[in-house]
Amino acid sequence: MLMPLSGHKQFASACFSSVQIGVRNLAGDCQAFFLSHADMPLVKTVTLKKLVAAYREGKMDVYHPCYGQRRGHPPLIAAALIPSILAFAEQGELRALLSRRKGTFLDVACDDPGILIDLDTPEDYERAKG
Repeated sequence: MLMPLSGHKQFASACFSSVQIGVRNLAGDCQAFFLSHADMPLVKTVTLKKLVAAYREGKMDVYHPCYGQRRGHPPLIAAALIPSILAFAEQGELRALLSRRKGTFLDVACDDPGILIDLDTPEDYERAKG
């Protein structure tokens, strides 16, 4: 039986600690990284390439893919934020940290509804198969 963990009170902090472990282990020459959820497999390659192109042209800390005026996943995060991510220990985890950095992110319009679709349940999977 599949059970989504998002309703569990420890989910947010466990998820953020996983992010911290991941960024702690990035190679020293990393310039930016995608924060991708395993349950969001429908993101198009062209979307990732568009985010990388925006990163290379800009000087922002975070590049959010957007579809229909809605932010989705995965954001592309500059490695310059790694020390802040590792040190952050407050409520709200990564969302709270990034919200404090207003003006240092860019919404990138993408023609990709897959950035909004996560597959938490068997029903989600069946709908995605369409």
